Amino acid sequence: MSKQADKDKLDILIERGLQNLFSDREPPSNLWDRIKQQSDAENPETGFLPRRPVFAVAASLILLAVVFNWSFTELIKGSGQSSFPITLIDELHTFHISGRPLDVTEENPEALRSWFVERMEFQPPSPPDAGATAIKLVGGRLCQIESNRVVSYMYELAGKSMSLFITLNDAVPVSDDEHEVERRRGYGHIGWQSGDMRYSLVGPVPDEVLSELAETFKEHQPTSYNTFNLKGPVI
Repeated sequence: MSKQADKDKLDILIERGLQNLFSDREPPSNLWDRIKQQSDAENPETGFLPRRPVFAVAASLILLAVVFNWSFTELIKGSGQSSFPITLIDELHTFHISGRPLDVTEENPEALRSWFVERMEFQPPSPPDAGATAIKLVGGRLCQIESNRVVSYMYELAGKSMSLFITLNDAVPVSDDEHEVERRRGYGHIGWQSGDMRYSLVGPVPDEVLSELAETFKEHQPTSYNTFNLKGPVI
């Protein structure tokens, strides 16, 4: 294979790699202007673009620098947000693809709560009543997230498995915009607080469905319970 063929193949691989990496992001609106300005600055006497081979290399380097600088800036911007919603989404997604069974299968809210009471360091509330909606309580899972035990009440809605995560407020950082739906991997997250508890509803459903279910759970969630389990967890 010739050197030119090797170069062409490498160019294609680089192009495809960049497309896959940034396929879901819009490039900065002034990207081409910045490339043009940089190339003009390197040729102040003529004001013209350099010969094609030189320009191709220069433009590629500038493009990579701008893109990665822009991506790093976006990463820094996002670092101020709580990672907890993303962690919960990834946890539920991993559970779904693993094919693992629930820790406990139980449709009775109080019986399900009793199972968790013996295993938590706090007294979890009962699963909220879903009212007249089609969502169905099917069981639960005991999760370990960011060094904290977290209750996961599992529901089903139109064949889709969803989780209502519950933990103490002071166990995780709270974001100001947690009441808004956050999405990742096709899953949505919406959170709220009540008393000492923090609720996070996660599932592969549209934003409006998730928001409506969250409002239903808020209206029907228990309002009185003892926070701490004085007996301590069994395991």
